[in-house]
Amino acid sequence: MITDQIMQDITCNLLFVYGTLMRGMGNPFSEQLSTASDFLCPSTIQGRLYDVRGEYPCAVASLDPKELIYGELYRLNDPATLFQALDPYEDCYPEDGSRSLFIRMITPVTTRSNDKVNAWIYFWNSSLNGLPRIANGDYRCH
Repeated sequence: MITDQIMQDITCNLLFVYGTLMRGMGNPFSEQLSTASDFLCPSTIQGRLYDVRGEYPCAVASLDPKELIYGELYRLNDPATLFQALDPYEDCYPEDGSRSLFIRMITPVTTRSNDKVNAWIYFWNSSLNGLPRIANGDYRCH
């Protein structure tokens, strides 16, 4: 079982994004993601979304199936190269999670056609104190 998870981690080429990396968000990393991957479809994950000082959202996992985060699913052409750019943008340091603002993990994603896949996501790795929740789970509508 652990070996299966390790192999999935190595071979996973899907990424779920829910904030400033989504299409049309007008930042260079969003543009880089668009050119280095294929947009697949709108998708959701189970979780809660919060607003970080009005600058960007953060996601945390939830056990409640009614709590959803709305975002986009991408197929990455070269995950290792793209993560070399995206990890620093997300303040994610896989070699030292203690100094990471976000942690990149694999999570279940539900596609628009209700298929279930596993994809990378950047989850929040800091305190939620004082961060307002985005109750509808949709950063674009926030």
